[in-house]
Amino acid sequence: MKIIRFDETEQEKSADGRFIYRTCNEPITEEGKNLVIIYVEIPEGVVEQEHYHEKVNEFIYFLTKAVSRVNSKEYSFKQNDILVLSPNDRHQIIAKEDKVRILVIKKALKDKKLV
Repeated sequence: MKIIRFDETEQEKSADGRFIYRTCNEPITEEGKNLVIIYVEIPEGVVEQEHYHEKVNEFIYFLTKAVSRVNSKEYSFKQNDILVLSPNDRHQIIAKEDKVRILVIKKALKDKKLV
């Protein structure tokens, strides 16, 4: 068993202004496949840089309402909605009106490509 305390997680600030907390990077199988859960805060007015992932599906759990652009189309999300992204889906989160808070859940693999 392991307890992960959010207040003990280090904060990173990305180049596009988001605050990132890598809260979990733990094996999900005995073979060592890791699951990553990342808490992200996007301040009001910040637009995440568009990007995609080459190999992994990514799940975005919205803790607040938000707008996301996926493959050049904008979608509105409410609190507790989930966005499931396939490999090569170009995406970005847009904090139009308020601060946006999300959880990003995916397999631990560095395959992010900026657009």
